[in-house]
Amino acid sequence: FRMTAQAAGLTSTTAAATSAATITTLVDGRYRMYFSDLPRPGDPAGHHLVKSAVSADMLTWTVEPGVRIGPGAPVLTETAEHPFVLSNPDGSVTLYYGRFGQTTAAGGPEGLYQATSTDGLTFEQETLSVFFGNDPDGVRLADGTLLMYYGGFDPLVGGVIIGARCPDPTPSIPTPMLKTPARVLKK
Repeated sequence: FRMTAQAAGLTSTTAAATSAATITTLVDGRYRMYFSDLPRPGDPAGHHLVKSAVSADMLTWTVEPGVRIGPGAPVLTETAEHPFVLSNPDGSVTLYYGRFGQTTAAGGPEGLYQATSTDGLTFEQETLSVFFGNDPDGVRLADGTLLMYYGGFDPLVGGVIIGARCPDPTPSIPTPMLKTPARVLKK
């Protein structure tokens, strides 16, 4: 095990596991992993969070204090799960994550959100990126555009994987991604 729920302090509200580990390289050569608690099947949606850990060798990880996004975070306190991290050319990082079920009355619609941080630790503004998507992953293409893959549901076939070209996440005013999928693939 590289990161356990006990080491991450995630044992009181989740299954005994972490979920959705995603890693970026820091400017000093270390690595930062973002992860969420693991939603339990049958539990109500919501109340999930994203934390982080650092490592020099990607084998031994030290959990960083605090919560990045979700209950307990300094700013973005709504539920967050299954993060994906994207390193941006300006040195910032963008986290994409699912939000399902609300932790407060101020929460927005469910779906796939994005938030960008200059230091990788504090995320202060989020944008709804995809209506009702989760489990994101992405890649920057040679032309600089972002191709995002995420999970969805089609009542005719069940779970699907959706691919969408997305705008650059680093403008000063975030731009929502496609609201309808560009292409749907069966899982």
